[in-house]
Amino acid sequence: MRDSIELWGRLRHEQLVRQPKFEVVRSGNSKSGSAGISSMNFLKTTGLFIVCIVGAGCSDSEMNAPSVDASPPIADVSPPDQGVVMPDSGMIDDGSGGLNTLYIGHSFGRVFAQNLPSFAENVGIDDHTQRIVFSGGASGAPLALWQDDTDRTDAQAILDGGDVDLLVMICCSAGWIETAEDQGIINWIDYALEQNPNTRFALAMPWIDFPESYDDAASYVARWEMGYAQWKQTADALRSAYPGVEIFTIPHGRAAGELMTLFEAGELPDVMALRSRTSPAVFTDEKGHAGQILKDMGGAIWLGAIYGVDVSDYDFESSYITDIAGMAQTIVSEDEYTRQP
Repeated sequence: MRDSIELWGRLRHEQLVRQPKFEVVRSGNSKSGSAGISSMNFLKTTGLFIVCIVGAGCSDSEMNAPSVDASPPIADVSPPDQGVVMPDSGMIDDGSGGLNTLYIGHSFGRVFAQNLPSFAENVGIDDHTQRIVFSGGASGAPLALWQDDTDRTDAQAILDGGDVDLLVMICCSAGWIETAEDQGIINWIDYALEQNPNTRFALAMPWIDFPESYDDAASYVARWEMGYAQWKQTADALRSAYPGVEIFTIPHGRAAGELMTLFEAGELPDVMALRSRTSPAVFTDEKGHAGQILKDMGGAIWLGAIYGVDVSDYDFESSYITDIAGMAQTIVSEDEYTRQP
């Protein structure tokens, strides 16, 4: 059985022209929604991790706080995504079949949720159902989604079926940077478990936006690692609060830093630039949306983390000189917070 992706989303920026409606068909039914736009911001201060990582939902005071860097905090509205990918499906449940999966979040995770069905199918995992509730930028963080009546209702309508096996959420909600706590995640876990006590939860950590604003790859990687260390603290707290519930992380943001490091060293022959819309590159825009190589490496990380399968020999549609499959497997296998092969 092969299912297509069901996705809801809408614009959140009043100054932008609303995109045309699209229709996604799944199992004979249709849903209409409007494609969304990702807009996220960050700033840096001395000694404290005050980076508004993709979807962090920083407060106004954080957004206007002075930066120790010469440049001011950067805000950006990215161009609309070029269409909606609806691959075929496949996921695994204890090695026997596909999971019924829901991703709620922004664009730095959506592309992997969209592509995950085909990734899984390529390794022999069938009968996956992938559904997505999307909202761009900070509005795609767990707490913001919970507080928005439309987004919450859309996601709850899916969870109310009682058959969602895996709920994937992505960093980071307002206030998380200061406390390592995310009430939005707690709210979603509580609600999902009420509908299905066997629901699993994945916490995805994306890469930091505006990668070219960093002095070098090393400083970019260090900043991400600081944020991910706190994300794991959040996972630990949730595991303690929900004993017996499977909660794991998806560290796909690490892929961006590793690709940047290789590019900076002149050791990434598969791309022609760090950022380009027209040539092979790690990123497609200043914001940091993923180029194909990052989509593929990140997709393999999602596959390995969620399914516990070895992705070191994954056969991508694109051919790469760099062993990004091996790199993805290393990221998954070295991280005790992901599901291990």
